[in-house]
Amino acid sequence: MNSPLCAHTAVIDTPNNILFVFGGWDGNLTIFDDMLGFDLSTKKWINLHLKSKPVRRFSHCCVLTDRGGLMILGGVNEHDDLGDLFLLSHDIRVEESSR
Repeated sequence: MNSPLCAHTAVIDTPNNILFVFGGWDGNLTIFDDMLGFDLSTKKWINLHLKSKPVRRFSHCCVLTDRGGLMILGGVNEHDDLGDLFLLSHDIRVEESSR
């Protein structure tokens, strides 16, 4: 993560002790589609490898499902108010980062 984020989402996967952070913008011109992970046990950022991800956005909602997936709803990007729903379910692979 190189710059501060605003209007992003953050959810905690309690069973796995991982904080997921998605999207946001830098307050100027850059809108992000990054999915970041932070291991709350080791206090280290982790690499997440996604098979697919939603378009970049900010001011959206994100919840953790009871099956461990992430649902991302709506938000805004540089062109549109988004009304979509994106489900990330079991397609997130986690590796420890060297950060």
